[in-house]
Amino acid sequence: PPPPPPPADIVSARAAAMDAYLRVVFSGDTKVKLPPAVGCVFALLVRTLTHEEFEGKVMPVVVKQLKRSPEAVLRAVRHLLESAPLDLSRYAAQLSEPVLSQTKHADDWRRKEAVGAVAAIAASSSNVDAVRDLFDAIKGELDDPKKRPKEWQARAGLFDALAQMSRAKVSEKAKASLASEACACLAGVCKGEAQKDAKEKLAAALSVWLGFIPGALPVETVEITVAGMKDTKDGFHRSLLRMLTSAIAVNPGLAAGAGKLVTHLAPLAKIGAAKPSQRTEGAMALLIIAAAAADDAAAATAATKEKVWEEALKPDATYFTATNIAKLGADDSEMLARCLGVLMDAHSAHLAKAKATKAAQRAATMLLLHPTPAVRVVARGALDAATEAGTPVQDLLAALRHWLVAAEQPGGWPGLSPNEGEGGDGGEFPR
Repeated sequence: PPPPPPPADIVSARAAAMDAYLRVVFSGDTKVKLPPAVGCVFALLVRTLTHEEFEGKVMPVVVKQLKRSPEAVLRAVRHLLESAPLDLSRYAAQLSEPVLSQTKHADDWRRKEAVGAVAAIAASSSNVDAVRDLFDAIKGELDDPKKRPKEWQARAGLFDALAQMSRAKVSEKAKASLASEACACLAGVCKGEAQKDAKEKLAAALSVWLGFIPGALPVETVEITVAGMKDTKDGFHRSLLRMLTSAIAVNPGLAAGAGKLVTHLAPLAKIGAAKPSQRTEGAMALLIIAAAAADDAAAATAATKEKVWEEALKPDATYFTATNIAKLGADDSEMLARCLGVLMDAHSAHLAKAKATKAAQRAATMLLLHPTPAVRVVARGALDAATEAGTPVQDLLAALRHWLVAAEQPGGWPGLSPNEGEGGDGGEFPR
């Protein structure tokens, strides 16, 4: 039997709360600055909204005020969409136009709030058609040069919004299809994008969607990466390197298509091994090369021909020396740990030939003691990979013991920090 209706006083109280919520929070009066605590007052109401209430009472007010006075209600709309316990698929079409218009606004805070609203819609939408419609609305403005916004801030907002569409709760097959289209779109736009900040946003969005690509790295992505490596004046090549290393970390299968990048990345890997100022770029390049060479014989041959193993894997390379590792930030330390894992797993013979096996093991065990948990997790994975590849556990224990002994001496422990440039000057050994 259906549950009994709630008591009349409960119904009355909820109606009053709903009326107050819509009149106060969504008044649309830009002159009225509501205290932050107002949201907490209505939190329970929002968390228990039904589809009937949302569709019949909330949505008409929200859409109206988004169109009439978006600056007054945008934050409240984002909070509503993030907190409502509903599948928002059925409301995506109504919210699309007013929300997407704000993702292109000149004000940074408006773009961020609107992108957050897009993320909330995507994360709570399971209907493929609704997700596809919102996805196409964003992609359509980027694909068509005539529709593509002239202001870089607007393009940046659309890149962020497209990235957030990856949060949609659709099937793996549907997500893969969206990913292929998103990557092709972003790679195409990248060829004509000249504004530095917009390009950074584009690379970040592309990195997100590459994580859902089935199979190897798309040809279009390889092409824009090659072009970026040839022109390094604006520093965009670093964003491309970070894009690829982040994507490969999430989706290792991409490495199979990165073989054509080896000859373009080899100089960075070799220079970074010798110059501390370029160690981060070099380590990212080395990670991509090592991952590609592990899956592709042609990539392995190219790496050997370019003398990557010979010049980048020297025992005193910046990738292995404690003082250089210690000055890396947490994100770069995590990336280096992943690079060391690939080297010890798939390229132990090259490390041995370069007499850098012990140096790599010590670098990995040093990162196992990093103050940032995420770095320790990746370092542990690197050591597990080395063990599975045949590295004796005794060798890894000896590498770890090296740091225990060093820590007993004044200045023996280099000191690690989550923040870039703060390590390397000694410090307290982790306890």
